[in-house]
Amino acid sequence: MAIEDKAKGEPAAQRPQQPQQGQPAGDVNFGVELIKLFAENENLADSDFHAFAEQLGMDVHAAEQAVYKLASIAARFILGGKFAESGLTYDDLDPEQLQMGIEIEQEHTPDIEIATKIAADHLTENPMYYSYLTEMEDMASQDMGGGEDMPAEEQGQVQSTGTNNNSETPSQS
Repeated sequence: MAIEDKAKGEPAAQRPQQPQQGQPAGDVNFGVELIKLFAENENLADSDFHAFAEQLGMDVHAAEQAVYKLASIAARFILGGKFAESGLTYDDLDPEQLQMGIEIEQEHTPDIEIATKIAADHLTENPMYYSYLTEMEDMASQDMGGGEDMPAEEQGQVQSTGTNNNSETPSQS
């Protein structure tokens, strides 16, 4: 199933991968390219950024506006969230839960600061978030694989697609 771009009404896979001349600076694909550029070049020279924008057919000033927009989004992410709003400090969080959270969140980002922020946000909402998450994932893993802890009458009924593996419906059992 293709992800549809609601603004353009077309499947995401059919959208152009690079912005065309005159395309708005806020274009999602251009934003992704900008993020990649800065991720690969921590101390990017202004002249290199201008060359990048020109290579993609972007107006340099429009490209700079896109950078400011991304910086604003990043600043709101860094400064916002449940943890920042709570007034808590990292010392207020359970260190074992925080470490567990950082490791789990690094499945989604290699940046330890972002992983730490996300973990702190979750722990602000629930101080045992990662213990509960780990327990839930273990239970789901057992359910999906017909684990030993699952009652015998339920084993084999649930597959990874969530469909019933037996020809009987649950009401017929």
